[in-house]
Amino acid sequence: MDIDVIEHLAQEIGVRFAGTPAELEAARFIEGQFRALGLETSLECFQFLGWELLDPPELSITAPFVAPVPCFALVYAPGTPPAGLDLPVRRIGRTALLKGLECNKHALIDPKTGVQRAHIITRLQGPGAAMTLLEPARAVPAVLVGGEEAQALERWVDDYPVLRARLTLRATRRPDATSCNVLATRPGRDLNSVVLVAAHHDTQYNAPGAVDNASGVQVALEVARRLSGVRLPRTVQFATFGAEEYMMLGSKHHVQALEETGRLGTIEAVINLDMPACNAPTRVNVTQDGMHLKARVARAFERFGLFDRFGRVDWQTPPWPTSDHAPFVEAGIPAVYISHRGLRYPHLHLPSDKLDKVDREVLRLNVDVVHALVLDLAGSD
Repeated sequence: MDIDVIEHLAQEIGVRFAGTPAELEAARFIEGQFRALGLETSLECFQFLGWELLDPPELSITAPFVAPVPCFALVYAPGTPPAGLDLPVRRIGRTALLKGLECNKHALIDPKTGVQRAHIITRLQGPGAAMTLLEPARAVPAVLVGGEEAQALERWVDDYPVLRARLTLRATRRPDATSCNVLATRPGRDLNSVVLVAAHHDTQYNAPGAVDNASGVQVALEVARRLSGVRLPRTVQFATFGAEEYMMLGSKHHVQALEETGRLGTIEAVINLDMPACNAPTRVNVTQDGMHLKARVARAFERFGLFDRFGRVDWQTPPWPTSDHAPFVEAGIPAVYISHRGLRYPHLHLPSDKLDKVDREVLRLNVDVVHALVLDLAGSD
């Protein structure tokens, strides 16, 4: 199938970190694509506390030997002093970057005061990547080390009574950052009964995001194209959210706006798409009160051969709060989250998430599935 939208977002625009001109360019492009299909469109813009990496972080062991350690800055981490921090390393426990992503946590400790001046997070099972801190208000300079480098650092911490490291990180926060959600509506006969198809168009600060998540936007637009000229009993709305990589700030803003305008109750169901072009077994999350969605998804998977393709589906109930379905779930809206093994995708939040990682056949299968699911939920005659 055609991947023109993925090509434009991931290749021509590239990195679409929330709050940057590139993310706004992407939102305007997507709105234009929906408008060309005859949908009613709008941009829902909002301000948030943003973050900017000024220079890539540098981490190295300085004693009892010298060795560089590749690492990634964590979003919202403040910068170090210009000269960096050169201090002893101590393992201090465990931390969760996301639900399901537990990592070891180390600190650069000031030996005079015992104060933790910086954090080094080690992800032993999987590569290092750009991630977002869950508690930015309490943050110190922080980086993530993954894979073989993380395993080596763990050995060094165990083997040497005194291990020192230097961390240099230049980053700043932007209190007036602006992101936009793209909203597109195909009215049904009932304007107060809405099926929402969602994806996010932003990326992490270093990733072109072909799979995560230009592919989700492509699926949403393909489904909208298939619905052209179709009048359904229920209204179908499409949303591509900004700032998902900032812990779903875009979808949180949209849910709040719906609550404030009394429109939240019109949302009958949410279908959230994240990484639907990844050639890996499907992960489906459903809400407890939306178990009817599971049966409908299963029928669509059976019909279009996803069970045959992958052999199994990872059903998760209740859903993991790791993408744009989460704010709707918290608000009591039945939701289904269709993804493809997000944390196991080896190019997640990395510069290598490019067009060559897109599996067109898996993408096409997901278009078929979501189109059928929308027709089912929106009451196709």
